Amino acid sequence: LPGLLPTAGDDRVRLLRCDRMEDRERFVALISAAAAEASFHAVIDFTGFHRDYIRDTIKALHTVSESEVIRNVDHYIFISTDSVYMGAKRPFPSLRVGSGMRAGGVSEADGLIERLIEADAVMPENKEQRSALRRWNKYQYGYGGNKLGCEEELARWHVKTGFPYTALRLPDVMGPCVAHHFCKQKE
Repeated sequence: LPGLLPTAGDDRVRLLRCDRMEDRERFVALISAAAAEASFHAVIDFTGFHRDYIRDTIKALHTVSESEVIRNVDHYIFISTDSVYMGAKRPFPSLRVGSGMRAGGVSEADGLIERLIEADAVMPENKEQRSALRRWNKYQYGYGGNKLGCEEELARWHVKTGFPYTALRLPDVMGPCVAHHFCKQKE
């Protein structure tokens, strides 16, 4: 398959190389063709930034007939972010106050957050809540909210079909040129 490349040192491992944001149709076609050819032990998704991209990928990894759904992946690992809490509704259900610690830079009117748990990341139900979060921090709401939407899409497919996934909420990863807006030119 064009776009499916062997990796150095192990011919059992293949790298799918395609820009899913620039050429969505080609990406879906490559995933579908690869899934039709063989099943995957694991898929690690670093570039799922929108719910639709996740939906496309999951559908491409399934063979669906009227009578059954056949998964072509043993486990899907979604690289998410701790920024999902920036796109989540407030107040957080597990909010505890008084420790003096801060979680994710978020403070509430009645004190400082001691801890957040995974279940605290829930998309706001109404437009007013979403608008308030967007005004508070437009970038983090967009990025974290989109990643949260991806997690919710994975959870929906898990309930619907048993699709096996893990979402890893990594904290901010920093390094030279992690993203173009963090790059500094060498002087």
